[in-house]
Amino acid sequence: KKEVITVGSRTSMGKSAFSTHLLFNLGDANLTVIDFTNEMTEEQMCERLITNVCNIDNMKLRKGLALEEFNERKEIFKRWAGNANILITNKYGRRFDDLLEVCEFIKPDFIIIDYIQMVHCGDKDQRQAIGDFLIDVGNLAKDMDFGVINISQINREGASIDNTRPYLHQLKASGVLEEFSDTVLLLHWEWIDRENNKYFIYVEKQRHGITGKIEVKFEPQFSRFSDMPIFTPPIEKEIYK
Repeated sequence: KKEVITVGSRTSMGKSAFSTHLLFNLGDANLTVIDFTNEMTEEQMCERLITNVCNIDNMKLRKGLALEEFNERKEIFKRWAGNANILITNKYGRRFDDLLEVCEFIKPDFIIIDYIQMVHCGDKDQRQAIGDFLIDVGNLAKDMDFGVINISQINREGASIDNTRPYLHQLKASGVLEEFSDTVLLLHWEWIDRENNKYFIYVEKQRHGITGKIEVKFEPQFSRFSDMPIFTPPIEKEIYK
């Protein structure tokens, strides 16, 4: 809490899936979460949560091929959603005053802003608007004791590079996001290599910890991430004479 985590990646690299994964896990931990889903609708986010909670392939669901699975498992989602303290809204995350009003009413443990480049600019340029918005949200998080998960795009230069990992300077309005984020995670999916299908989280900045590269398992059909199994080599038996 009281910190800003920025999560960035190129388009179609799993930003929204990662956001859904975090939303599910925070809600499942009985924390109060507001998801300001500026890019997707509330219904689209609920659909992603259904695939995660109920283990239903999202492509089958969208094609109408998972009706039987959905009918069998929808009560599981209803029970989970009924116990989760989650607000998903597409209407109040673009202006700080609107976000402030919702936070004062809900009093969250965490908020998710998906994504920061969608904030209202008014008569400011985008860089200044993002900077002012992030500073205000960061100060509000400290005052009200909640954490901020901020989803970000990669700039045009970084987005045009195929199958290479993103870097901190490639975040849109990178100077502002780098300066005012306590932690920056960059996501990279080597999906072109279908056999290996590797997914990495690069911890590019961490005020209170170490940085580095983490490989995780990504199941895009369920918007789910998990730890990779750790290989432990067998212990050779010592032979005593």
